[in-house]
Amino acid sequence: MKNCQAMHRIAFVAFLFFFASSIFAQKRVIIEKFTSSNCGSCPNGALIIKELQEEYPGLIWVSHHKPTTWMDYDLDNDQSDVLFNTFNNIGTPVAMVDRTAPGSNVVTTSGAWEGLIVQAMNQPAYVNIEIENGFYNPYNRAIEFTVSATFEDLPPGNGPFHIGVMMVQDSITGDGPDYDQSNYFNDTPGHPLQGLGQPIVGYVHNNIARAVLDGPWGSADVIPNEPELNQTYSKTYQYTLPDFVDFEQTRAVVLVARHDENDITQRQVFNANERAFVEFVVTNTEEPQVQALSFRLSPNPVQKVLNIQLEQLPEVGRILNAQGQVLETLQPTALNIEHEVSNLPKGAYIAQFFVDGKWWSKRFIVQ
Repeated sequence: MKNCQAMHRIAFVAFLFFFASSIFAQKRVIIEKFTSSNCGSCPNGALIIKELQEEYPGLIWVSHHKPTTWMDYDLDNDQSDVLFNTFNNIGTPVAMVDRTAPGSNVVTTSGAWEGLIVQAMNQPAYVNIEIENGFYNPYNRAIEFTVSATFEDLPPGNGPFHIGVMMVQDSITGDGPDYDQSNYFNDTPGHPLQGLGQPIVGYVHNNIARAVLDGPWGSADVIPNEPELNQTYSKTYQYTLPDFVDFEQTRAVVLVARHDENDITQRQVFNANERAFVEFVVTNTEEPQVQALSFRLSPNPVQKVLNIQLEQLPEVGRILNAQGQVLETLQPTALNIEHEVSNLPKGAYIAQFFVDGKWWSKRFIVQ
């Protein structure tokens, strides 16, 4: 990596300076990579970020997957799609570093990433972010945690300020075209990806954004436009972890950023933090005795009416979006339900029904 050692020394000196000037807040930089399983250059982009994480400890990496087809795509989520489309990305891999625009574009190609990381590390942390009071119920997969932001120095200018929260899975491996990673470097002599296949079957996808809470740009109702020094601003988040997401591999990634409604080049991240779900307190110690609930959804994908066929009448049901947020509550009175979904935007959803102390889930797609 060109000039990597010299840039690392500069960043390390800057880190020592800002650590000394702020007792509590540690500056952490976040790189958000836009990627896709059918992008042949993307596995090389992942290797570059892995090297950068080794060179700059504390660098937070999140990957936003772009859908490869109009059908269901297991690695994307609706809000990451919104972020991708906001920047009119014409290709992958590209990335945001602290969501800061070095020029007219917030997203850049891999050649610019290291310089932007060093530049971001040279900035004050301004705000200390804590992820606290984390609780996890393993039987209904409910997660709750509180994000606290405390400004130890005020950035130039006022807000609005947003808190962004992403649910990020460390690694995902699967079968089929959604998971097989295209690889343009399979025949490149000496490249780390040489000989791994085109595509790479069994590829490990790292740091995947499974959900983005409170919209792609986060929560706008927590921090005032003129925050007070050393005043803590907090919000408690609740999230139901879908069955297809591995709890032990997933963490919350949180950022605090200025948000300009009219100019996407003025949405700078001031600081970020992360915490693994396995550090949360488990709230139940015994699994309730449950009977498996069998139900079918058709058609899937669906356009207007979703037919739900139950074998057992549940206590309650609900419809969740791909971020695990409850959109509708159902009170079934019969085993066959015709549920109108034409009011839902296109995308992935989850139908859940509660029986004898446990939620049972199935995914469906609205076209």
